[in-house]
Amino acid sequence: MVLPIGLGRPVRVFIDPGHGGSDPGAIGNGLREKDLCLSTALVLRDMLQSEYQNVEVRLSRQTDVFVSLAARSQAANSWNADLFVSIHYNAATAAARGFETFRFTNAPARTRQIHQEMHRVMYNQAWRGRTPDRG
Repeated sequence: MVLPIGLGRPVRVFIDPGHGGSDPGAIGNGLREKDLCLSTALVLRDMLQSEYQNVEVRLSRQTDVFVSLAARSQAANSWNADLFVSIHYNAATAAARGFETFRFTNAPARTRQIHQEMHRVMYNQAWRGRTPDRG
């Protein structure tokens, strides 16, 4: 598959597995959010690289290390990423249950197209029938 945009160059997707190192994120039921985020990011990276053409992928971390928010965004911006995907797992309240993705409101058309395609594919591959799609 090809991501639905015509950049004339590979689409650059920067994946940020939330938390890491000294920041475990939410902890419960024997799980740590940082571990879930990293395993999800690695699967997403592999899926993008094996199932899509003309895609380049970088991650803010590939192991359990802490990377500051400033360093994460600086790395994505320095690489000129088309899409920044930050992965987290909601654990605040039962009302926060479900899969959701966000993008900057005023994002360019190509970013909106990538976002829509990635949301659709990620939800269908990992969550359909298991949790609500919150959009």
